[in-house]
Amino acid sequence: MSDALRNIGENLLKPSNWIRLGLVAGFVFLLYVVLIPLVIIVIFTQFLFSVIANEPNINLKELCVRVFLYIQEILNYVTYISDAKPFPFNPFPNAQPAFTQDQNEAFSKMENYAEDKGSLDHEGSESS
Repeated sequence: MSDALRNIGENLLKPSNWIRLGLVAGFVFLLYVVLIPLVIIVIFTQFLFSVIANEPNINLKELCVRVFLYIQEILNYVTYISDAKPFPFNPFPNAQPAFTQDQNEAFSKMENYAEDKGSLDHEGSESS
C-alpha cells in the first residue's frame, strides 16, 4: 500500500475529523434554520421602522452587526479558513457597529440618556 493511501486511511480514523464534520453539520443547520430566518425578520422589521419612524432601529443595527460577525465566524470554520470554533465554544462576537457621524451622535445621545435614566432610577430606589 502506498504512503498516500495509508495517510488517507489514518486520516479517516482520526476522531478529530469526524468531530469537526459533526460540528460543521450543526453549524450549517444553525445557519440555515435559525440565522437566515432571523436576518429576514430583521430586514422586514427595519423596513417597518424606516417607514414608521423614518429611520432604522439602532439596537437592531447592533444586533445585525453581531449576527453578521457570527455568520462570518461560522463560514470561516465550516470552510476550513479558520480552526477557531464559533459560539458557544468561544465568546459571541461583540463589536460596535460602524455608524456614520450622525448615527454615532444619535447612538451616544441614546447611551447618555440610558445612563442618566439609570442613575435617576438608582437614586429613586435609594430614597424609597
